[in-house]
Amino acid sequence: LWSNCPFTFRIPWNQKKPNFLKDQDDVELIKCDKDINLTMQALLDDIDDNDWVYWCIDDRFPTSIDVEKISDLYRKINLFDKEGYDFIKPFHNNQPVSSGKIIHNHFCEQTYRHEFGFYMHHFCKSIYLKSLFFIKGCNSIYDFHNILCNNFYKNSVGLRLSPEYKDYISFEEPCVRGDRTEVGQKYLDLLNISG
Repeated sequence: LWSNCPFTFRIPWNQKKPNFLKDQDDVELIKCDKDINLTMQALLDDIDDNDWVYWCIDDRFPTSIDVEKISDLYRKINLFDKEGYDFIKPFHNNQPVSSGKIIHNHFCEQTYRHEFGFYMHHFCKSIYLKSLFFIKGCNSIYDFHNILCNNFYKNSVGLRLSPEYKDYISFEEPCVRGDRTEVGQKYLDLLNISG
């Protein structure tokens, strides 16, 4: 989908190192504990609070990418530092925004209901993730979700693609509530993965 992707993917592992990824130039395998809090600490520990991170969790996967637009956004990401934004979501996904007013190119401000789109791949500041995952009591994905949905980021401001524009990146879910989705099965079949 994005053959010249400039990212380095930091992939956590705990019991068995995934050898099939060890020789990939764009992959860092990070040894960590099993719970979400310790995993995120291991992944983010040596990343500066003000660095931008491309947050991409494994329960969504991209099915289409406008490579030109997402690459341009990536090249310009540090320009958003002066504005004080915490995240940039290159999709709209019918999420609520503060207003429909376009602030930067195709983006509107999102000042509330940050849980919308959080599970989809997007750019955010390292401190944005640390402030959630490093708190006491955030030991499971369920703790994380409850904290997120209880307006944890009420003082955060980010950008989200305006609904007037086509998403720069689109996603699907491989599983919903433990059941494999049709699209998830399709991609498993394409990659010749059984299970």
